This record gives sequence, structure tokens and C-alpha cells, in this order.
Amino acid sequence: RLSLVGSEMCIRDRRDLVLTEEMQTENNIPSRILLGTAGRGGLSFSDEITEDPFLGDTEIWRLVNLTGDAHPIHLHMVHFQVLDRTYIDADSLMLAQKEYQDGDRATPPDPMEFATRDPEPANGWEAGWKDTVSASPWMVTRVVANFDLPGLYVWHCHILEHEDNEMMRPFLVRTE
Repeated sequence: RLSLVGSEMCIRDRRDLVLTEEMQTENNIPSRILLGTAGRGGLSFSDEITEDPFLGDTEIWRLVNLTGDAHPIHLHMVHFQVLDRTYIDADSLMLAQKEYQDGDRATPPDPMEFATRDPEPANGWEAGWKDTVSASPWMVTRVVANFDLPGLYVWHCHILEHEDNEMMRPFLVRTE
């Protein structure tokens, strides 16, 4: 069986992607649930594409869930393997992210600097190729993916109310 895990494939890039919420100040409930990057935070579907691997690239995507809910994250036209999950101090990471966005920090925060435990390996039932993974609350879920089909696709939360509420982003598998 072909496996990306433990293989000699060259990992070209790593992406730190966040799952986040914008809260209503008057009643502290989410007004928008978003996907984005560790540096920029939550982004709308119409914001510029930030995930743009080249055709044939193998990347590790670190899905950083800064919400209190699990989200089934689906990548269209991409198969991946789940590597592990790590608990993080989400509040401290969000503060560092805001410092970066405000210009008070020189580089985007590395989510693993906020780890509170050692990584937990993927569950046994997660072995093999996947197109959807459960991103657990306050954890970094790492997946390794090979982008073998060129084109414009989306990645999103598979909860209908979430994907309809901006928890969906485009990604482009580039040929040049």
C-alpha cells in the first residue's frame, strides 16, 4: 500500500491553518465561524487564496482549532493521512496572533510553541487515506497530503451551518 507517512517523499511545505470564531460582544455567541491562516486569522471565502501548492507537492497542513467545537474538515479532490493531534493553549496562541496582526510581533506565531502536551498519534480507525478529518477543539491536527490534481478547489467544515457561514476557503493546485 502506498503511504505518505514514513515515506521518502519530500515534504515541500507546511501550512498553519486556523479554525476560528468571531464572537458577538453583546451575548458572546459566534457571529461567524472562519478558516484562515495562523498569521492572518480568520478569512472570508472571497479573500485572496492563501493555500496554493504546486501540482505534485506534498504538504503537512496543521489545522489549528481555536474553537470549542470539533469540526469535520474536508479537502476537495485531495487524499491525505492523519498524523497526530496536539493540545494547545488556544488563548495564548490567539493573543500572539493578535500581536502579530497589530505589528507587535515580527513573525506569525508557531502553534506548536503553545503545545500543552505531547502529540497524540492518529486513532487506529484513521489509518489510510482520508478526505475528511475531525479537527478537535483546542488542538492542532496534522495531516500530510499530496496535491496530484491541478485546479481550483475548496476546503471547508462539513457541518452545513458552518460551511454556509463562511467556514469554507478556496485552494489552488498550481501548475506554474
